[in-house]
Amino acid sequence: MAARLRHIDARLSEIRSDRAPTKEPGGRLAADGSAMARGMKLVSEFVAGIAAGGILGWLIDRYAGIQPFGLLIGLMFGFAAGLRNLYRATQSQSGPPPGPPQGPPG
Repeated sequence: MAARLRHIDARLSEIRSDRAPTKEPGGRLAADGSAMARGMKLVSEFVAGIAAGGILGWLIDRYAGIQPFGLLIGLMFGFAAGLRNLYRATQSQSGPPPGPPQGPPG
C-alpha cells in the first residue's frame, strides 16, 4: 500500500512539474498573452458566423422581398455556423482524448 502511494505521489509530482506555468521577469504568467489571443480568436469566429448569416439573410430579404424571414433564418444559420466554428476550433486545440486509465504498477 505504501509503495503504491509513493508511486502515485511521484507520478503526480511529475505531472505537476510538466504543467507548471512559467513566469516572466515582471511576475506575470507567460501564458496570459496566448490565452487572450485564443479567446479573441474564438469570439471573432463566433461573431463572424453570426454576421455572415445576418448579411446573407438581409440580402435575401432585400432581393426576394420576404422581410423579415430571410434575416431571421440567416441569423439562425449564422448562429449555428458560429457554434460549429467554436467547436471545431476548440477540438483542434485540445488534442486527442486521453486513453483508458492504466492499472496499478505490478
